Amino acid sequence: RGGGSYGWLRYPSAFDAPACTVDRVRAADLSYRTFTRTYKNRKPVILTGLGDRNVAFRRLSSRDRLLAAWGDTPIVLSTANTHSYDKHTTTLREYVTQHMLPQRLDVSGDQTLYWFGDNNVTEWAPHFKYYTPPPFIPASAAVALSFGIGGPHSGVPLHIHGAGFSETIIGRKRWWLSPPKPKPIFNPNATALEWALGHEPTARSDDGSGEDDRGGGVSAGAGGVGRTDRGFGSGGGGGGGGG
Repeated sequence: RGGGSYGWLRYPSAFDAPACTVDRVRAADLSYRTFTRTYKNRKPVILTGLGDRNVAFRRLSSRDRLLAAWGDTPIVLSTANTHSYDKHTTTLREYVTQHMLPQRLDVSGDQTLYWFGDNNVTEWAPHFKYYTPPPFIPASAAVALSFGIGGPHSGVPLHIHGAGFSETIIGRKRWWLSPPKPKPIFNPNATALEWALGHEPTARSDDGSGEDDRGGGVSAGAGGVGRTDRGFGSGGGGGGGGG
């Protein structure tokens, strides 16, 4: 544990600093006009230089403070596969101490429990009120917050959702992105670690080319914000973080 990890364990990881294949832009250098013309509904982007706006939220999300305030709170865990069909309720403390272990290659996604969302927003409102959302969100937008924690090399394989921002508060996150077309074919129970190591053998495009369609790699450290549009596939998760 170190000061930069806010009490969360840090593990050495080969994925901490791989190449990022999408644009990285300082948010302060990007106007709303340029954002909408260049990125919105066009291509993904990583916004940087936003860490200072969530200093208070980051401190409240340190391991000791989060467990002190929320350790006995029930949370809903999902299986770490594409469809996340199975749900399990436990306490935050039990999740952190029992489930946030390094991902193992001999454990599939449907056997791995992961906390990513399913938040009771009313119950968590005292925590969420300290979070400052990224820029470029229209005032009329219906915003849904999703908060979670993952262990080292944890995450979910490719899945599809609507447009949104994904921010790393503490630690580091690595994604793989796939454009809406052609639709990739893949094993929904492969783990994020299998994807990272290239062990997921069935990530192929359905356009008949047979080409590997694992997609572009994206990395974001604390304060980094990834933005993708509706229809993009994303997969991946934590780098070297842990309980």
